[in-house]
This record gives sequence, C-alpha cells and structure tokens, in this order.
Amino acid sequence: MALYDKASLVLIPSGTKAGTVYSQKPTSGDGDFTFSRSTYATRVNSQGLIEKERGNLLLQSNNFDTTWTTPSSSVTSGQAGYDGSNDAWLLNTTGVGGYVIQSVSLAGVQTLSVYAKAGSNNFIMVQLDGAGADKRIYVNLIDGSTGTAGGGNITASTTSVGGGWWRIQVVANTTSTGARFYAVVADGDLSGSSGNVYIQDAQLEQGLVATDYIETTTSAVYTGITDNVPRLDYDGDCPSLLLEPQRQNLVSYSEYLEEADNLADAQILNTTDTTPEGTINAKVLAYDGGTNQHYLSNVPSVTSGQTYTFSVFLKKKEVRYAALIFLNDFRGRFFDLETGSILGTIGSGSLVDSKIEDYGNGWYRCSITDTATSTTKFSGVYLCHSATSFGGFTPTNTDGFYVWGAQLEEGSYATSYIPTYGTSVTRNADDLELSTLSTVFDSSEDYTVFFEHGRIHEGTEAQFMYIRNVDFNYITLNAQGSGNFNVGLWNGSEFTSAIYSGGDFNVGSPIKVVVRVQDSTTSVFINGSEISINKPYVVPRNFTTYQNNKNHRIHKEVYISEALTDQECIDLTT
Repeated sequence: MALYDKASLVLIPSGTKAGTVYSQKPTSGDGDFTFSRSTYATRVNSQGLIEKERGNLLLQSNNFDTTWTTPSSSVTSGQAGYDGSNDAWLLNTTGVGGYVIQSVSLAGVQTLSVYAKAGSNNFIMVQLDGAGADKRIYVNLIDGSTGTAGGGNITASTTSVGGGWWRIQVVANTTSTGARFYAVVADGDLSGSSGNVYIQDAQLEQGLVATDYIETTTSAVYTGITDNVPRLDYDGDCPSLLLEPQRQNLVSYSEYLEEADNLADAQILNTTDTTPEGTINAKVLAYDGGTNQHYLSNVPSVTSGQTYTFSVFLKKKEVRYAALIFLNDFRGRFFDLETGSILGTIGSGSLVDSKIEDYGNGWYRCSITDTATSTTKFSGVYLCHSATSFGGFTPTNTDGFYVWGAQLEEGSYATSYIPTYGTSVTRNADDLELSTLSTVFDSSEDYTVFFEHGRIHEGTEAQFMYIRNVDFNYITLNAQGSGNFNVGLWNGSEFTSAIYSGGDFNVGSPIKVVVRVQDSTTSVFINGSEISINKPYVVPRNFTTYQNNKNHRIHKEVYISEALTDQECIDLTT
C-alpha cells in the first residue's frame, strides 16, 4: 500500500471501454491511456475460451411490425415468450404463402435463428433468401424435428428452451438478401391461407452457430471484442493487455473447413464437440477411403521469400497423430495430440519454428513457421496413422481428429486467432498511448518507473515499448533472443543499455523492471537484482509520452515521482 500511495500513475489492466484503458491511479481520468485498433479481434477470456466479436445484423430484431414486412400475414405483439416476458409475437397467415420478411445483405458463412412455438399451426418454415437458391428448413414445433430442407443449407437444427419453445437455426454459405418466417400447416406445404405460430428474438450473424441473442433496434448491434476494444487477455489467473502487430488470415474459411482448397482422401464431418470458443461447431478431419496421403490443404497466394506461420486447433479423437506441412518445399512436423508434444521433422532442412500450445479440454494450437519458396501449394493438415508417417495408408473406417480455426499469416509466429467466413480478414495493429504523461508523472527530478511486461513470441523485438519526450530522452524495453532482454536509455545525446542475460524472459514468464533516477545516477533492477552491465547509465528525464510497438503484454506499470530505496526496488521486481 505504501508504494501505491507514492505512485503518481498505476496501470494494472482491468478496466476498459472502446478507445480507453483505465488507470487505477489517478482516478480523475488524466492517466487513462488511449487505445485504437479499428478492427475486431479475439482474446482468451477469464474462462479460458476464445472470445470473438459477435453481432446481430437484423434491425428491429424483436419488433416484427417495424422494418419487417408482412405479405399475406399479420403480427401481434404482447404474447407470452420463452423467457417469461410478454415479448413474443403471433405470426398469423392471412393468405396463401403468407410470411414476415426483412431485407438483408450478408455474404459468407452465416446463421439465421429465431425462437418459435406452435400456435394453431404446428409447423414453421425458416428461410434465408440467397443468391442462386434460398436456404430453408421446415420444423415441427411439437417435437422439434426438422423436415424438408431446400437450397443446400449447411445445417439446420433445433434446441428446446422449454414451455414448447424451440430455438431454430439455419446455417448457410451464401450471399443472403432476406430473412423470412412462415406459419405453415405441414412439412413442405406452403399452401395454407390461415393459422399461426409464435415467434420471438430473431438473429442473423456470421459463423456456423447461433450465439446468445443480441437485441437490436434501428441498427445492427455488435458485442465482444469489437473495433477499438482493448483486449484483456488471460494467459493465467489475471488478465494482461495484449498488444499485437497487424496480421491477415489468408485462409478464407477458418472454421467451415468443407471449403478448404483440397480434401485428399479425407472428409470433414460435423460433431457435437465444443470448440476452443465453447460453441458446438467443431469439425472432424476424417479418413475417406483411398490409399494415398489423407489431408486438408489451403493454397492462398503468398509471396516467395517471405516468412509465414500456419496454425490450426486440433484435438485427439480416434486419431492421435497429426502433421502440419508447408507444401511448397514439403517441410513440417509431427504432433502428438494425446501428450501435447512435437515429434519428428518432415522433409530436409529445418523449419524456422514450430509450436504446440494447450488451450484446454484436449485442444492444442499447433503451428509451423517457414519461408515460402513459391507462391502457391502452401499448407496442409495430415491424418497420421503413426508418430512417424503421413504416407499412403488404407483406412478401415472414418477415424479422425477434431479440427477448428485454421490460420495462415505472414510473420514469424502465430498471433491471436482471426476468424474468417468466406474471405481473408485483417486484424489491425493494437495501439496504446498516453500523450499527457507529464501531467500525472514528474520526471524532471528523482523518479522511479516500474514495468511488468510479457513477450508474445521468443524472437528479438527492439523497442516494444518506450516512454520519451520531444528531445527523445527515453526509456525503452527490448526483447532479445534466448530469453534475454535489455533496457535502453537515451538522454538526448548518449545511449546506454542495461543488459539482462538471465535467459528466463520467455512467453508466459513476464519480466519485472525498475528504472530509478536519483540525483544524477540511473539504476536498473530486473527480476529482483540490480543490473551493473554497461553502468554508469545515462540519465533520461522530462518524459511526456508513452508509446508501444504493438508486440507484447502489459501486466503492470507504476510511475513514481520520487526515488525508491534499493530494497523497495528489489521487492518491487521480485
């Protein structure tokens, strides 16, 4: 508490809103950091699940007399709903083929959902008007069974929510132009001119599954990690602020893997297993006969000579072993999905890197990194019948492993997951700044600054953050290879650096740093010890701005306008 009382500025990432990361001190808002990204993103939330942006693109999602039109039908509000409210609507057919419809425009993998209950009619038809063919399903509202389908929708399903109510979802890969619901008399029969059903809470969203309902009125509503929302990402019990560079997922369908560029003697099967985001839309990559190699591959256009990382989430089912391979030079690695380990190398030479990360519930994110030697024929996931072979094999059944979230990005390591639904997607760089640092922190005389930061990959990263002024007096933190680190100090004319060679600044192991200026002397403490390499250090002063270079995690930052004692600096960094 004594150090907190001394502090001028304290940032422990916990409170955010779009565009802002709140500091715990001062409480006036003068020390709040500005944040921008201008695209949606994902994070790992406190439950250990990947959290995305979600959105309901329907307007007036539960006002079926506004924005919606009712050809040969009518709607009546104030009906008893599935959630104990009186927010349901009676959809009544007044002429042959009557329905309620809203015009929409959405391309790619999408899900239309609605809650429905039998009225005088026992059937409802749910339809996405689509380019080329409508996607529709008839549902029996007595037992929830699905009947006649049309237009090649990917899946259609129902979930009982009690009281005779069902949540119905139709999933399609299309360019949709309208969402409509019919009260019908029987499966496949649009001939009725009377009768009704109850409906409530319609939703249209990107993806393979209906998520929790989001109410809308005059515009689409998005929630989760939307544009400019800072990411409090959990890589342990407490969140850190995740700051990443810009990346693009070149795989067009990261979850609807049936649209992979190639499926060789393999097939994609649906399953009821949950994904790393907690939804029930995992896929299975399974054998499909044949005597050759069994794999899925994606072949987006890449740039020869550039470094790329291919990653995918995998989980053991009947098949324990997987291989990830770059097809341009046929190099890759075997992965054991039971033990979570990396096995032997495939092909001659060596990859730039490979990695396996535990995401819980049996899921692992496997990745390989290499340099492209051509512009096509790029990345594949192979079913392996042993720990050392991905070659020709004649299966006796449709065994496989779970697969989800494929990503190919230019860069030397895998960044946070970027979902795609029919086209490549770019996540812009995270940007965190405090341009008014001098208003809350006086560094013109003695001062102490404390940083607890983590790295997001093992490579060298110069200046992943710094505090500075217009004369470029600055303190900067620099990650080095092999778990090492240095603190760079510049006073406007001279540069020195305190070098930490402990070898333990790795992903998942944050570094704790104190820089203290007392009179005309700078001292640096890292992980409980004072650093003497390259001492004496220059004395930077008069900081005005905090900036980051979008490549690290912030766990804590404390700015104190006085010099702490040696013991306080040791305690703070231990």
